[in-house]
Amino acid sequence: MATVGHGPSQSTCKDCYGVKISANSSNLVQIQLTGRFAYEGILLIVKEKYTNKTVGEFQNFDESLFSPVACDDDEEEQDRIEPDSVAVLGHVDSKLKQWPVHVSWDMVVDKPLTELKLIGMVVIDYENFHLLPETEFKIKRKVIATKTTTSATNIATHTMIEVEHEAGTFVQQVTNQLFIWVLFIFLTIYVLLSTCFKQLTKRRTRITKKNISTILQQDEISLIATNPKDY
Repeated sequence: MATVGHGPSQSTCKDCYGVKISANSSNLVQIQLTGRFAYEGILLIVKEKYTNKTVGEFQNFDESLFSPVACDDDEEEQDRIEPDSVAVLGHVDSKLKQWPVHVSWDMVVDKPLTELKLIGMVVIDYENFHLLPETEFKIKRKVIATKTTTSATNIATHTMIEVEHEAGTFVQQVTNQLFIWVLFIFLTIYVLLSTCFKQLTKRRTRITKKNISTILQQDEISLIATNPKDY
């Protein structure tokens, strides 16, 4: 998965990314990703921990930045994904993007406990991508009986989803130092060239004025020498 259209990657970045997984009031799994540097794209997928089967779908993501990604044709039959599914989330273009990333994810939970893992990659550029830390989490399904009337026979059930996940990590994005240095050097060169151009222009102006004055004086002397009676 991590090498399609890219690499092998020319770099790695340990402790550069943070993952936090929780559940919201709508029983959706909330995924927050943070990183140190701006990136071009991501690829996310959730699989069952033991069967490695792709499950669920991503929701509530920024469609101007991310979109569903088609899976490879060589996937095993049991892991086939429908073409219109959002089981794999990727990026729409290679423009630089900023952290954090917030997406929701959901699946049909039919067991008291489902063990899952979030895997993915971060694309830095065409030759460099970093693997996200593989993050395991559990979904607990609780069926809660709710009385709809005063009669004990009329009872509805409500399924509550709880996410069990180790304390998530948050990584603060830092400024791209290389970009800052390149910008600083460019501005310095621009200021120096601009100053030199102004000085050169002033010098040429002074020389031109001096030459004109000299020519006028020489013409005046020539006129006096030619017609001394007129002066």
